[in-house]
Amino acid sequence: MLTNAIGNQARAFTLQTNTARVTKNLHTLTQENASGEAADLGLHLRGNTRILNSVETRLTLIGQYQENVKDTALLLKEQYRVLNAGHETTKELASEVLVSPTLLASEAIRTLPVEAKQAFVSFVSELNSDIGGQYIFSGLAVDRPPLISGKEILGKLEDAVSGLTSTDDIFQAVSDWFDDEFLNVAYGGTTGQTRLTKISEKHFIELDANAADQVVRNQMKGLALIALAGRDAAADQSSDQIDLMRKGGQFLIDNQPDYIAYIANIGSRQASIDARKVENGAILSALKTARNDIRQVDLAKAKTALDEVKTQLEAIYLLTNILSKLKLTEYLR
Repeated sequence: MLTNAIGNQARAFTLQTNTARVTKNLHTLTQENASGEAADLGLHLRGNTRILNSVETRLTLIGQYQENVKDTALLLKEQYRVLNAGHETTKELASEVLVSPTLLASEAIRTLPVEAKQAFVSFVSELNSDIGGQYIFSGLAVDRPPLISGKEILGKLEDAVSGLTSTDDIFQAVSDWFDDEFLNVAYGGTTGQTRLTKISEKHFIELDANAADQVVRNQMKGLALIALAGRDAAADQSSDQIDLMRKGGQFLIDNQPDYIAYIANIGSRQASIDARKVENGAILSALKTARNDIRQVDLAKAKTALDEVKTQLEAIYLLTNILSKLKLTEYLR
């Protein structure tokens, strides 16, 4: 009769193979018990990973929309700050120019144009603000500042009104410059182009505020008129200085309703951004829950399987220990 037997080398190889297999199972089950998720998703889902892939894709997209919301919220916040600061400064200056009972005093005639010049330079500097190297009032040309410096603009305006003494002539020259020369000489951004940013699965937001918008130009124009009242050519003409300052102050006051509405439009977009942030957050939460449910293992079964594998490994170690002590003399007995 033929008897099949396993030789020592074959037995050792079999034990090594079983040990490796059981050890691998032990590692996998330990990982699954610790994380609660399947280590082999393909096996866990029996090859049907379509739903999981769909969930992962939406998670990536919504995550990107949230990044867009974050970046856009920062942009709008800075735009709102700059424009509102310009409103507060010009409102106070315009009121002082129009209602101050001491405007006829020589000191006021000297100081108010200086204040206007400082406010103008500061406003232009703020309009040239950037976030992370991207300029916020340049339209689509975010890689470059929208305006030349405030001092340069005032210098060009002084050239435009050089030799003029009549308040009406100066006002008209300044108006013509802002209407005709401003875009070619002072502004370096884009106009008439809207930057669309997707902030949710169904919503875009328009980012079209720029330093060339008419209400923004009007703010600069009003400040410039008051500042120009202090130029050397008008130094000895107090009545003309006062007329020019008051014309600039009135221009600022007349521009306020449109300017405030412009700021409010930025504010409404901030509210829209906040709403999209909440909406995207809810979707992300639901998708993460769905993904976890798909990847999750039955912890009770996983624990039972882990206990079984531990038992198998202990049995292999015991058998290995017994076989390692076998000797020929012991066998012959």
